[in-house]
Amino acid sequence: MGLLAVLAVLAVLAVRRPAWRQTLWAALLSLLLVWLAVRVFRVWLPMPRPGSLDFGIQWLAQGERAGFPSLHAADAFAAAVSVLHARGGCMGALFMTGALAIALSRVYLGLHFPTGVIVGSLLGSLVALAVAVAVAVAVAVAVAVAVARGLRAQRAWWLRRAAVT
Repeated sequence: MGLLAVLAVLAVLAVRRPAWRQTLWAALLSLLLVWLAVRVFRVWLPMPRPGSLDFGIQWLAQGERAGFPSLHAADAFAAAVSVLHARGGCMGALFMTGALAIALSRVYLGLHFPTGVIVGSLLGSLVALAVAVAVAVAVAVAVAVAVARGLRAQRAWWLRRAAVT
């Protein structure tokens, strides 16, 4: 539910402020890639949750499904790092604070071991940074291609003009 709230805030910002659109798409791509990475981790390393091993109090029942790494922590940090990288400032700090609160709540509620939350947080952060680098490279390549096409068109225009006169 919290992830939907984050996406809703980013969507409203993207609609109201077009400069946020690239941030929204980078965050969405990061979330998709994090979800896939966590699914792969959970298949390859099906580590139990604290409640499955009768450790502490589990405030929310999760059953016997694998819990390593924390998908909530990974998603929260993927969205937060996307915003922090693209926008920085107060909004980035706000999103990072929210991501930290989500990550800590997963341990507090007994849903994950601290290692699962730490790995999820690192995974989300690294995926978001990789997406940010990929977006920056894609934008640079698009600009370079546009400039090259523009120069070719400009040269062709000058060549045609020189041939006519």
